[in-house]
Amino acid sequence: MIVKVSIYYFIYTFKTNTKGEAPIYCKIAVNGKQKRFSTGISILSKLWDATKQKGKGKNLIAEDIKKMKSSQ
Repeated sequence: MIVKVSIYYFIYTFKTNTKGEAPIYCKIAVNGKQKRFSTGISILSKLWDATKQKGKGKNLIAEDIKKMKSSQ
């Protein structure tokens, strides 16, 4: 049996906080069944690269996201 797993990071721009930061969510799909959850990290929308699914630049949040993605 082949197991297909995909992991996708995205931000909810409609859930911005008072600082203008949007929460980063993770979506994991295993054989078509999906689970979404918050990472507990928020980022300014202008610092999020949706195509690369990571923070732009060299800031603490971008570095944290790189660590999360590399540990998978």
